[in-house]
Amino acid sequence: MEKFDKKYYDDIWGHIGGVHRHDYCESLADRLISKYGKVRFLDIGCGCGHLVKLLREKGAEAYGIDVSEYVVANSHGNVLLGDVRDLPFKDNSFDVVFSQGLWGYFPEEDVEKAWSECLRVGKHQEHNYDVDDNDPTHQYVLIKSKEFWEEKLKVPKILVTCPTHQCKEYSMQQWIDMAKNLTYPNYDILMVDNSPDDSYVKKWGNQVPMIHLPNQDQDPQRMGNRICASMSVIQKHFLKGNYTHWMNIEADNIPPKDVIETLLKYGQDADWISHCYQALPWGDTVQQGIGCSLLSRKLMTEFDWATAADTPDSELWNFAKPDVRKSHTYKTVELWNIMDVKHLK
Repeated sequence: MEKFDKKYYDDIWGHIGGVHRHDYCESLADRLISKYGKVRFLDIGCGCGHLVKLLREKGAEAYGIDVSEYVVANSHGNVLLGDVRDLPFKDNSFDVVFSQGLWGYFPEEDVEKAWSECLRVGKHQEHNYDVDDNDPTHQYVLIKSKEFWEEKLKVPKILVTCPTHQCKEYSMQQWIDMAKNLTYPNYDILMVDNSPDDSYVKKWGNQVPMIHLPNQDQDPQRMGNRICASMSVIQKHFLKGNYTHWMNIEADNIPPKDVIETLLKYGQDADWISHCYQALPWGDTVQQGIGCSLLSRKLMTEFDWATAADTPDSELWNFAKPDVRKSHTYKTVELWNIMDVKHLK
């Protein structure tokens, strides 16, 4: 017998909405559209889909999903039968994944799987959960505190960075457009410029956060020193923030919009996850390094860019003698042919 049947909904919402309560949906739809725009929404555990209906009437493209055959059969439309622990959608299918009072309905061991599915299919997450709710009519199987849910339903924050120089201006607009349109739901951007003066920052700094690093040796033979100095500025900013990872993307590298999700998927818990890209000016060869790399907080806490004197790739690669790979202190993952990282000329 289905758990979420007509009796279940009659017991909870029968006096105010029948299949599902409707009283809060109008103001909620207005708030969601005001916050995110008329974008693609997925309401999980949506009941009859009244919120979905209102979002659509207000110009958004909204869908719902619910495990109850009863509510899907009696829905307003655009509601699918399905489970949040195994969402039937492709990666990044939605701009916003939303839920209201969903998270107490499955056991604690399933929360991580359900949350990973939400992150997989949606760029932004907005979830309202009931705290310490012991109402027996809700039939919750997981009753937890606000602190528990805030920890479980947390999107790790990542810093997307790039040391840059005026010599890379040919790729600047494409890099900015790429960085501003990544699909990962929680990140900041920071560029550190080591050009001769601050004119480059004055020209481009209105589009993304940029810092000019003055008094840098402009000799091309010592370019690595300038980059390491810029990385040191980024590192200080990174360690002051609540970031779990540092996503370094070289100034003329343009990875796909889902680069962070891809590196996390294949690299899992590694401290250094890098993806190869075409080397320049050689054409057919490829290179690894930090040009498209996700670096863990652990690695960036223990390595100091301020003491680096060689190229940044070499300095990090040879950190923790004899090197990062062989020291067994840090886990590294090198990815090849997983995605197309463009190296601009």
